[in-house]
Amino acid sequence: MPQWGVRLMNGTGSDIGLADLWQVDWLTSDISDLSLFCRFKLAFRNTVYKASLLLASVIILVVFGYAVYYFYEWKRREREEVFALVEKILDVLQNHNRACQNDLRDRKSVV
Repeated sequence: MPQWGVRLMNGTGSDIGLADLWQVDWLTSDISDLSLFCRFKLAFRNTVYKASLLLASVIILVVFGYAVYYFYEWKRREREEVFALVEKILDVLQNHNRACQNDLRDRKSVV
């Protein structure tokens, strides 16, 4: 695993490849200033940090998506309410027009 800076060692102390994983007795680090435990701890912290960052990004995207959905839903409801109000106003005007025409017919028949 050279990309991670870790070498696989067998019982005789020789470096083995990835094909013989069952013969691994211990791991050594290519970077001498960090122990193997420290490298694993650092890798674990980096993994947790990146997973937390991913989770925070997903949460932010979900909240933003919900806000956009709520905004458009609010605008749609507002538009429907305006259309309903316009229909009610038109119904009132039509009823008033019919009532006025009936009233005029009634007056003409009396006169």
